[in-house]
Amino acid sequence: MKRLLSLAVLGAAFGLLGNEVSANDSTFGGAGVNLVPIQNDEIRMADELVILQQTYRGWHVTVTFHFKNESAKMQKVVVGFPFKGRSITGDYDDVSWKLELAKNFKSTVRGKELPSRKIEIRSEKDQEAGKPGLLGKDSSYTHAYVWDVEFAPNETVEIVNSYDTGANYLPDGSQWAEYILKTGKNWKGNQIGRSQIEVRFIEDVVLCDEMTSAQKNNCKGIEYCPCTITDTATTIKGYKIEGQGSNRKMVWDLPNFAPEKDLDVYYVPRYVFMGYQEIGAFSSCDGDGNKVTYSCEELRLLRNGYYAILGYPFKSADLKAHFGKKAWYKENPQFDAKKLPKAQQEWLAEMVGPVAAAEKAQGCKK
Repeated sequence: MKRLLSLAVLGAAFGLLGNEVSANDSTFGGAGVNLVPIQNDEIRMADELVILQQTYRGWHVTVTFHFKNESAKMQKVVVGFPFKGRSITGDYDDVSWKLELAKNFKSTVRGKELPSRKIEIRSEKDQEAGKPGLLGKDSSYTHAYVWDVEFAPNETVEIVNSYDTGANYLPDGSQWAEYILKTGKNWKGNQIGRSQIEVRFIEDVVLCDEMTSAQKNNCKGIEYCPCTITDTATTIKGYKIEGQGSNRKMVWDLPNFAPEKDLDVYYVPRYVFMGYQEIGAFSSCDGDGNKVTYSCEELRLLRNGYYAILGYPFKSADLKAHFGKKAWYKENPQFDAKKLPKAQQEWLAEMVGPVAAAEKAQGCKK
């Protein structure tokens, strides 16, 4: 599966990797490392605007909250931002990233940036022993950023969190974005007055929701099609799609929202999807371990097929005619491999490399 994982080529074969993209603020009571979660009876989460913006390395997350003190008294609350402790490989494979899990984390309260401190909610030792942490025995949240916020009587306070996090991959090549919503129920009323969520893409993707059963069983040269190794349905329903191609985004507008699930959005870059659906992957062995042989012409079409997916304008008459018959082929006269997005360059190199090596071994003429 290494060819699929151009952004995080290590670790995906071992299962899940990446970070929790984000988490709703929860309330914590107490002080220092002895914080315990409380149900706040006076402060309500009036609304939130969650924006997950895709980047090459993962996601940039910005969340704007409005909290309302519905009491006639001053309220002092320790606000906690919980997250799960999973490490990531790839470009962010460094100690600070593994420890922080949310890069460049920043929080502003009433427009002023406030320093936060990090606490351990549930240690690895406690998890192994089955002991509860600050959010309970079943909590997978391991750490939290926390800071103090004072609410004047009947005051509405705006809190904005922003940070960067890595990409998430499954071994079948699909990717996912996620956001922890359930912790938002810790505020008064056990619901969010209004939750607006946007997942914005910078590349053309196929949502796993959009794949048909036939497409999920029509990948060539790989054991698993993307979006098939686990349940990849979007967990929060009721979204709409706005925009097209690399400008698409998923949008939710959820009034009086009491989330029972966290948000998971599964997708695959369209060029990866098309590569396996229309061209297939080079494989030296079939599913039974038997050696697969290719003719030089088959290897030539396979190698050029990956370029065709990205719109390469062929000069050879036979290749122009062959791919010109394909409904999906869209020639790009300005194609320049060096100007492709880095993820596409890496995917192209990883797909073409084994084919070119086979051609060389067989003495094929290009």
